[in-house]
Amino acid sequence: MKKVALALVVPIISSACMTAYVEPEHDNVARINFVNEGVGSMAIHFYNDASECTDRLTAPGVKTNEAKTYRISAGRDLAFTVSKDPQGTRALFSSGVALGGAIGGVMVESALNSGCIPTIEFVAEKGRDYVFRMFSGAEECRYQFFQMPQISAPSQRATDVTFRKRQWIRPLGEAGPFCEK
Repeated sequence: MKKVALALVVPIISSACMTAYVEPEHDNVARINFVNEGVGSMAIHFYNDASECTDRLTAPGVKTNEAKTYRISAGRDLAFTVSKDPQGTRALFSSGVALGGAIGGVMVESALNSGCIPTIEFVAEKGRDYVFRMFSGAEECRYQFFQMPQISAPSQRATDVTFRKRQWIRPLGEAGPFCEK
């Protein structure tokens, strides 16, 4: 019985230890505007170590049909995960994770599989503005990631960002890893 209780308590404690994302205070920064164009809220997580998606930092999410802009460090690898909650599965997913998947493991898998969880790695340029726009509905999940024209060249068009899509994996705790190498 003690082993069962421990198996339930450890994931609950580790899920409560999320670290909040803090925007950089130095001048070597860029900005990402996260736009949620779809059903359900959008969660945003940055990683201190982009190579292994470790040390997850949670930023405030974005509600349906809203946007939020975050300052990010430029000139170095940056990885972030954006996840959508299609039709209310986040509550189911969160409670399943908090219980370590012990109750409703199949439902937790279903929530993960029906969700939209792209993990992106790229290097931002100092002073640039980026837009990550996510579209989702009952059966679709797609996104765009582009760089806005510089203010000094307003006649230019937005351009797609060169990035590496990482494979999101379920971690054992908040430290990660959250993606495959």
